[in-house]
Amino acid sequence: MSGDGIDESAAGGSSFPSPRSAESLARWHLTPDDLGQAGTLGELAMLSVERAFGGRGKRYDVEEVAAVIGADPSSLRLLWRSLGFTEPRPGEQVLSDTDLQMLAGIIPFLADETISDEVVLQMTRVIGSAMERVATAQVDTILTQFDAVEAATGTTDQPPVDRPMAMAVVDQALAAETAKVLTAMPDVLEFVWRRHLVNASRRRLLRRVTGDTAMCVGFADLVGFTAQAQQLSERELAAVVERFEKLAYDVVTARGGRVVKMIGDEVLFVADDIATGAQIALSLSEAYREDAALSDVRVGLAAGQVLEREGDVYGPVVNLASRIVAVAFPGSVVVSAEVAAALAEDPSLAIRSIRSQPIKDIGTVPLWTLRPADAPRQPARTRTARHHLRDRQSIVGERRAERQVAALERAAQLASEAGAGEVVDLIEQLVSDGEPADHTGQVEAITDAVLAADIDPDLQIGLLADIDAVRRLGQLEDRAAERADEADVETQGRILAIEADARHRGEQIEADARRQVEAVLAEAERRVTRVSADADRHERRLADEVGRKAERAERDALRRARRRTIASMLRRRRRSGD
Repeated sequence: MSGDGIDESAAGGSSFPSPRSAESLARWHLTPDDLGQAGTLGELAMLSVERAFGGRGKRYDVEEVAAVIGADPSSLRLLWRSLGFTEPRPGEQVLSDTDLQMLAGIIPFLADETISDEVVLQMTRVIGSAMERVATAQVDTILTQFDAVEAATGTTDQPPVDRPMAMAVVDQALAAETAKVLTAMPDVLEFVWRRHLVNASRRRLLRRVTGDTAMCVGFADLVGFTAQAQQLSERELAAVVERFEKLAYDVVTARGGRVVKMIGDEVLFVADDIATGAQIALSLSEAYREDAALSDVRVGLAAGQVLEREGDVYGPVVNLASRIVAVAFPGSVVVSAEVAAALAEDPSLAIRSIRSQPIKDIGTVPLWTLRPADAPRQPARTRTARHHLRDRQSIVGERRAERQVAALERAAQLASEAGAGEVVDLIEQLVSDGEPADHTGQVEAITDAVLAADIDPDLQIGLLADIDAVRRLGQLEDRAAERADEADVETQGRILAIEADARHRGEQIEADARRQVEAVLAEAERRVTRVSADADRHERRLADEVGRKAERAERDALRRARRRTIASMLRRRRRSGD
């Protein structure tokens, strides 16, 4: 590392000076006091990064920098805030020579009159937010690496200054690898930015050409995360979150979608068309169902017009998708009317109405479930029970190890008081190797060493009792574990039977429902036929009656015509006779 960043010679060196030498400390921008004050390797790494990238000292406040680079102080403060930095107090020196040089190159571009203030602030907000996430992720990764080294070497509680020389060299090698990564980051960021710029431009161009700005929006929610978080350590929780995010990004991007953002235990994703969004949703459900380390997800999908701004999406469609998740069962995909209508003709999908559901802040809306056509009709809802079995087995194993280690530590204390150093060494080796029950030979070696030791008989009896307790405890735990495994097998069988029965009953209910629907439709058809027949008969009766009336009317008209003709002839004859 150098004063303005990473020193590449530090990153690439294959040999290292003494960790406490002036050369080594200068390489990592540390002081002898830093070695003594840092409680962990992670703290020391953070100090090194801060010194390397923070410049050689903060000596300027905002007003001084503004005067040097010819910028308006209020505008510079606004820019500072929009980048996501805490606004400094008047006179507070927060900027270094490096910061001054970089701002001097940026400010003229941002002050270009051809670029509006609104556009500048929008760009800086997006850049600040994105870079803050990148930097935080890097820091988390660095800390995780150094913490893992300490955990692996058993020096978690040992300050860096007290670490053996061999381990300190390992620390420097890890620091050099970290320096390599940080050195490469500007090139990595530029490459990723270029690719995302091209992809974003292509998406917008495609929508302009097709005239379609509608999108499919989905939310996937990790079931039971809040309860799980209460039971995990910080490191375990971080591993779960990392696994959740990795799966989400892998599945969404592989299926042609885009992860908009992670929101705690939820992922918001979008796709340019409904078919792609549906495949992403189903793939997410399947991926999390098959992952033993995570619980199921439930997914909500909606489609329509959305507003894209600063990489995020807004609008009623987004709100609907986020609300739909709440009514979905674990492992299921629930979709809106627009999505169901668009997928109705796809033979590979099964879409079933779950009637209208009350949605918070939106109202009652019709919803459908979505699944592959060849998938079981009922999603498995007993996966939590399997997790409980696995968690219980883990807890049993941990308690077993704790009890055995406690007994061995008591034995080590007695051996230490008796001056039996060989016994102490054997016990410590056994504890460090793992679960004592897996090392029967070592337990026997400790017993032989206790018998051979020249120590007080009472202490020898106490030591042998503790060692024998460890042996017996291991045997008892083994028998208990066997019985627990048998119970787990039985429980697993009962769970599978319950699932099979639930599927069978569900299919039976669906079959009964289909028969009932068919019976109702058949009855309706019979009634329609009867009504039609009645209508036909009534129509024929009406036609016959009209025909008869028409015939009578014709006969009556004929008779009247004849009478009128005869009457006319008689009148003519009488007039001619006169």
